[in-house]
Amino acid sequence: MEKIWKSHRFGIIGQPKPVSMWDWIIQLQQQLTEDSFLLAVVVVWKAWESRNREMHGEQGMATDEFISWGLTFLNLYQQAQLPRTPIHQRAHQTEWKPPREGIIKLNFDAALPAGTNHYSVAVIARDWQGHCIFWAARSFRGRPRAVDCEAHAALFALTRAKEESWPSIIQEGDCLKVVEALRGEDAQSCSFGAYVEDCWL
Repeated sequence: MEKIWKSHRFGIIGQPKPVSMWDWIIQLQQQLTEDSFLLAVVVVWKAWESRNREMHGEQGMATDEFISWGLTFLNLYQQAQLPRTPIHQRAHQTEWKPPREGIIKLNFDAALPAGTNHYSVAVIARDWQGHCIFWAARSFRGRPRAVDCEAHAALFALTRAKEESWPSIIQEGDCLKVVEALRGEDAQSCSFGAYVEDCWL
């Protein structure tokens, strides 16, 4: 991790070691810009998750991938935020709309960070009042086509919904090809057909 903190993104060199984790977080907040501080917090969280995976015999994330993963995660998170529209303005038709009461809406997306050998998928679940009740993101090795990544994101979202046992959901994405395939009955001709069929199941 020392290599990460000494990278150009953070440049934390020669700073006194904090007494506690909280002291260290405060130091980061004082030394970094707001964007770099948010990235640092995400990197710490992902490093902790990766360490737990390794302790349980699973594959963790390589140290040199933490920063690119964190940037992707923050980008997806910021895109998923509800737009702040003043009451006197008329909402645009393309803005996020809440589901009916009792239904959970899942917004899924995928990203392929430039210059990396991985892609990320993410989902955010919100209720009829627009409250975020769940979100998740994960990175996978490889560089498939963008549409295949979007289909994987759709399956990722549905899998998380199943784990939460939500009885009624709406799924929403910005890739027309994937959405049309999910609405259809035959996905075998698509390169991402396996993902769609798993979604149906």
